[in-house]
Amino acid sequence: FKNFLIIIFLLVFTLACNQSEESAIRNSSSLQRENIKKRDHNKFTIDGLGNVKIGSKFTDNQELKKYTDVLDGCFEAKSNLHKNVSYMVQDDIVTNIGISESNVASPYGVKVGDYKIQVDNKHKGEKPEIVNNPYGEPGVNIVIYYWYSVGEKVLGIRYDVDNDIVTSISIGLKDSLLLMEGCA
Repeated sequence: FKNFLIIIFLLVFTLACNQSEESAIRNSSSLQRENIKKRDHNKFTIDGLGNVKIGSKFTDNQELKKYTDVLDGCFEAKSNLHKNVSYMVQDDIVTNIGISESNVASPYGVKVGDYKIQVDNKHKGEKPEIVNNPYGEPGVNIVIYYWYSVGEKVLGIRYDVDNDIVTSISIGLKDSLLLMEGCA
């Protein structure tokens, strides 16, 4: 009878451990999915941020809202998920996504506030196009571009740098990223 009780105890203990382990695995998977969702919205990809992709048609919906008036087919939109992110829309197409806050990283992990040397290190082996910002001091206020062919599109990452510190990051279509004044 004593052995019978020990066997019952071991079975109950084993079942309880298995359920705890399964529960932990389920919770871990749920946490991973949640972290992936957060990560998707806190880091640019080469072609978008979260669910908004460069080249996609703009629709005034729950995620994006028109923020400025239309000027020659161009306007700025804002997101409910990213209050500090600007979306440039030209002829109803999202062409550029930019930020001047440090809460969203470039596809390479660069954030606003990082030093130019960090941009260089994270883009090791890539050849940037560097131009002086026409509204700043040559050599002090610069714009760094990295270009990528994605299908038939030329997309890029733009880093605005002042005094060797990244002050804004944008991703988008080449023609859109080259505009110094956005929709103006």
